[in-house]
Amino acid sequence: MSVQLIKRNGATVAAQWLTLVKLHCRVDFIDDDIYIKDATDRAMALIERETGLAVCQANYVWRPAAGEYANFASFSGRLTAEASNRCAGCSGGWHVPSSPSQLGGISSFRVLQGGDDISPMYQIVGAVSPEMGVQQSWLVPSGGVLTRQGAAPANTSIVVELITGYATPEETPAGLRDLVLRITAMYYEDREANAGSPSFAPDWLRHALSTLWVPRC
Repeated sequence: MSVQLIKRNGATVAAQWLTLVKLHCRVDFIDDDIYIKDATDRAMALIERETGLAVCQANYVWRPAAGEYANFASFSGRLTAEASNRCAGCSGGWHVPSSPSQLGGISSFRVLQGGDDISPMYQIVGAVSPEMGVQQSWLVPSGGVLTRQGAAPANTSIVVELITGYATPEETPAGLRDLVLRITAMYYEDREANAGSPSFAPDWLRHALSTLWVPRC
């Protein structure tokens, strides 16, 4: 399995947050706009680094190995009810890497084979890991369109382009949006060298980060 980060859209996404962050920080002038956008980018990066969650929109390329194709029976018992319905007619799939498919997960994807876009032939569904108690994602053939019988063919070779995280504050869940705003305000108002570092962070930040953390699986 190969997963490569192509681009983390930090500057672009931070610019989308500017109006809301300035409202939150009660800033009504433009002098600090560059710093505020940088602080917003760093706030999202801190959440991502400490929790493993996808917050800022990013582009990845994932190259699943043919040998990693799993028969449907190996994970069907862990599929959510919705996923089971969507997987009707499928017999297997690939486990999507847990990083970057955590909270914020995959907002869109494209499947390429030999340069051809075959995305309509696939879908991403969720399964629950009983060992870790978290949701995992699987790339599976779309039911009724493409099925794989028995073991995965050895010549299977696809490239998956993944877009993860959120492009705007409006798309970001309220809990994450609140944390991005509060951490950005902390960076803006307290610019000392240790500001925002987990070891020197205020109790509210350490608590918020710890409750967002999820196991890597």
